[in-house]
Amino acid sequence: MRHDTARLSLILLMAPFLLWINLLVVLPQLGIGYVSLREKIGPRQYEFGFGNYMAFFGEPIYWNTLLRTAWMSILVTSLALLIGFPVAY
Repeated sequence: MRHDTARLSLILLMAPFLLWINLLVVLPQLGIGYVSLREKIGPRQYEFGFGNYMAFFGEPIYWNTLLRTAWMSILVTSLALLIGFPVAY
């Protein structure tokens, strides 16, 4: 009986967290994935396919933007760690 109470308590404590994560992380990611697979073929006409991804891989400006963004994020993360750890210590 005590084991069941502990399990129920754990489930009740985790429920708000799981709901929050699903609403704010999982569902938006699924929505972005859905939109990214829709190809526009006419006014208000869409079909599913990988055309958007093919356009991304075929266009150099997208690659340059992706690489520049990745480089800046790595740099900022490194600086935050280098500054943050000594301050926290």
